[in-house]
Amino acid sequence: AYSYASPNDMSELFLRAGGATTAMTDLNADVLRDKKIARVTPFWFVSNDNRYRVEAFLTEPPGMTEGSKHPLIVDIHGGPHGQNGPAFDFLAQVYASQGWATLQVNYRGSTGYGQKFADAVFGDQDGNEGWDVLYGVSAACRRYLWIDRDRMGIEGVSYGGQLTYWLTTQTNEFKAAIP
Repeated sequence: AYSYASPNDMSELFLRAGGATTAMTDLNADVLRDKKIARVTPFWFVSNDNRYRVEAFLTEPPGMTEGSKHPLIVDIHGGPHGQNGPAFDFLAQVYASQGWATLQVNYRGSTGYGQKFADAVFGDQDGNEGWDVLYGVSAACRRYLWIDRDRMGIEGVSYGGQLTYWLTTQTNEFKAAIP
């Protein structure tokens, strides 16, 4: 038995036995009924020092039209040994429902990409991992031309909050910051 969350659904309980997988719960049906679930797009980019491939996740507002522009919130995970993933993110979905995109970058130090990647943050606090986030923002803006570069904010909790503070000293591209 295990719980599983996807970009389209919060955690549910599943059972895998005899090669078959069975959903045991449907707890979120009432909560998500008639809700437009935003698409989550993973993408990769090269780190600022060309040492790592870094993964990011972009939650796109539903109902975009050709030529429309949408603001972006950069949401930094804590840790630094944490990670974002392709699971349901309630906050990103709320932002998307209001027309905002959310970018989550698994900067160096994040878990799930091997020990070398996780250890790459040691001795460099508020350094290259912060630049990974900024390179992720740049990569997203280059790939997704509907992102409004004049309306970007940044937020984070715990280590992500500390990184939010630091990044606002490195660039003027964010119009608001919530550490």
